[in-house]
Amino acid sequence: MRTRVLVLIICLIALSSGFCKAQQALTLDNLIAMQQGGPSGVNRLLLPKGWIFKGVDEGHVNCDFTDVFWAYQPLSYSSGKAVAFLTLGKDEDCMYAVTYQTPNLAVYNMIIAAIKRYNMTQTKSDVVTNAEGKTTIVEYYSGTNYLVKVAVGSGENDMGEIKNKYMVTLWHK
Repeated sequence: MRTRVLVLIICLIALSSGFCKAQQALTLDNLIAMQQGGPSGVNRLLLPKGWIFKGVDEGHVNCDFTDVFWAYQPLSYSSGKAVAFLTLGKDEDCMYAVTYQTPNLAVYNMIIAAIKRYNMTQTKSDVVTNAEGKTTIVEYYSGTNYLVKVAVGSGENDMGEIKNKYMVTLWHK
């Protein structure tokens, strides 16, 4: 009996782990829908998947719009740590721009495949170091209606491990 219960518990943990990864995973089509839908469009897509609305970034205002952000499985409401993040802001032309950050390589690969499927052209690739000394590899893609910036960097996760993080920003042309 104990063995059966233990096997059942292990199976449930494995299933819930896969379910959690699927819940934080977003596609390029999801990002396009959120870019078009604005804050309410983002809520409609993310909240049923278990994402948490985190608030606004008072330090970044563009076109009279304060950046709004969501987190998937945040460590706490006030911490800046979570499994994944999504930010909705406005670009220089006052159009919505959506940025998605995930640690999931499979999600990154899925988005790169979608970029290729949409026949987007890579316009630039670069290595960028920010003011804090953190380096990322950045690629820019241009499609018929959208521009996409894909960045790969690394950082420390909640357990202190150094892991890659993948960031995708999408905005309308």
